[in-house]
Order: sequence, then structure tokens, then C-alpha cells
Amino acid sequence: AGDVPGAPAPRTEDATHNERIKDLANVERQLGLASACAERYLRSLEESSSSSGDFGLSMLRLGKLEETCASKSGRYTDVSVPLRRHAEDCRRAGSASVRSSRVQRYASDQCAIALGALHEHLLLCPSMRSAFQHRSEAIAANDSALMDRTIAKRKLESFENEGAGPAGASTALSGPSHGSFEAAGRATKQVALSNSVDVSERTVIATNAALDVMTARNDEEWSRWQAERSSAMCRMLWMLARVHAETAERSFRVWLGAAEELKEEE
Repeated sequence: AGDVPGAPAPRTEDATHNERIKDLANVERQLGLASACAERYLRSLEESSSSSGDFGLSMLRLGKLEETCASKSGRYTDVSVPLRRHAEDCRRAGSASVRSSRVQRYASDQCAIALGALHEHLLLCPSMRSAFQHRSEAIAANDSALMDRTIAKRKLESFENEGAGPAGASTALSGPSHGSFEAAGRATKQVALSNSVDVSERTVIATNAALDVMTARNDEEWSRWQAERSSAMCRMLWMLARVHAETAERSFRVWLGAAEELKEEE
């Protein structure tokens, strides 16, 4: 059925609201994927650090064993000299690998701190989704109130038109007693219909106000989250770059020093 002429159309979810819901779903999906990849990335850094440390300890133990074997072969024999040099090289390489492991562990810890921004903003997505859901509910309540007002006005208008038509005239000719009874009944019904229109008007005003508040709140929260997320992601990437540059330099110095000390056996 059509609305009463001049009645405002029900407010529905606007294009901006729908677009934000889609954007939120896409952001949440991508943050989830990035968060899962970050977890794997951190595990790989931890495994690399652990492997480097294990290798370094094994080389230190090998160097100690070679030193023991060399001591059993005499101090300056043809067997003991290369063994001792090999033992010393094992200790140098092992020490460098252990130090490199510590550098990698530091990088892993710092990267975990930086990548925490992904998890933090992923955890904020349900709150944003709930805020959008509340606005959708406010829109539905406002649409329902507008429809109720339209129906109430239509009923009142139809009732008033009936009273002005042939049916109302025939009631007036049916006798004074019957006519007064009918008139009282119609007056009571008209009051009830008018009250229904008044109630629906107040409901529309209230739901309109609630929707305006919810819309303003959504706009503010969405804009703030967009700005905070952008800032946090930029800071996260800068921290990652700085950590990797710093740890790469430290690791380079460790292995460069080891390479200068190590001698290739002729």
C-alpha cells in the first residue's frame, strides 16, 4: 500500500553506511591474514635464532673435543698442530654463531612488539562491527516508527472521510437517539486515532534523535579508528625496518670479526 501523500519516505541504510560495513569486513579479513602471517614470521625468527644457537654450541663442543684429541697427539706434531688450529676455528665460529643467535633473538622480540599492532587492531574489529549493527538497528527502529505513523495517519484520514460521506449522512437521519450514540462512538474513536497519530509522531521524533546520535557516533569512531590504524601501521613498519637494519648490522659485525680471525687451511 502507498504512503499518505506528503509523508516522508522511511530512512534506510545509506550508501556510506553499507560501504563502511564492506570496508570493515575487508579490513578485518586482511588483518586476520596478516596476523596469521606475522605469527609464522615470528616463529621462523625464533627457530632461526634457536638453530643458530644450537649450531654455535655444537661447534664449541666440537672445538673442545678436537683440542682434547690434539693434546693426546703431542704438542707440535704433524697431527696436533692442524687439530689445534681446527679446534680454535671451531670455537671462533661457534662463538660467532652464539652471538648471532642472541642478535636474532633480540630481533624476534622487537619484531613481536612491533607486529602487536596487527593483533590490537584486529581485536578492535568486533567492536566496530557491533557499532555498525547498533546503527542498523536504529535505522530499522526509525523505519518502523515512520511506517507506524503513516498507517496511523491513513486510518485517521480514512475515518474522517467516512464521516463526511454518505455513510455519515445516513447515520444522522436514523434518529436523534441513535444518532447521538453513533456520534459519541465516532468521537471516541477519532480521539483514539488522533492519540495514535500523536504517539507515532513522538516515536518518530525519538527514533530520529537516536539515529542521529548513533550516526554521529559511528562517524566519529570510524574516522578515529581509520586514523589510529594508519598511524599504528606506519609506526609498525618503521619499527620493523629499524630492527632489521640494526640487527643486520650487528650480525654483520659479528661474522665479519669471525671471518677476519678464521684462516683458510692451506
